[in-house]
Amino acid sequence: MDGLRRDVAERYDALGERAWPAPDRDEPLPEEYQRVTAPERYRIVFTRARLWAERLAEVPGVRAEPTELRGFDRGTRVASDRPGTQPLLLLERDGPPPVLYLCLGRPDVVLEMLPDCGCDACDSGSESLLENLDDVVTEVVDGPYVVLQATSWQVRWSPESAAASGGGNGPNAEPLWALCRQLANGADVTPPRGAAVFVNQPWSG
Repeated sequence: MDGLRRDVAERYDALGERAWPAPDRDEPLPEEYQRVTAPERYRIVFTRARLWAERLAEVPGVRAEPTELRGFDRGTRVASDRPGTQPLLLLERDGPPPVLYLCLGRPDVVLEMLPDCGCDACDSGSESLLENLDDVVTEVVDGPYVVLQATSWQVRWSPESAAASGGGNGPNAEPLWALCRQLANGADVTPPRGAAVFVNQPWSG
């Protein structure tokens, strides 16, 4: 994956896309929460995601193809033919601001949305935004990556990271991360009632 990340970064740099630094401040100003400066600059996430799809499609056994899904303006489905893998969906909404959704298997299984908030207060600069995108793609392709998702909560786990969302409405995340590790290892374990399970194994050997 280091080589793939380097290739994508080099192709991206060659395009001369817009870049901006992280704000030089300790705390956001109150008015920054209501302001979105140049929202179209966030289209860089579309460019980066398309380059990832292009580069991954050059890997034997991986294909990338356009997909049309209700609620999104454009999308690309990137999938490996290896058993046990899940497709990665790179879905675009034009906004404003433009937002990229990285999803595993289904459009409702959202791993990340970039930017998660386009306001100036939440802006951390273009480099951080693109690194976040690269990290998610890398974790999925490297595998394993496991998601447990119910109506009001989601738990995500990979060897590189673990996260949970749901505003406190879900169960304790710690035992669920342990469950995800077991699922990644092929264990026959029972998830919480009402939770869908998405297990993605490495895309290459």
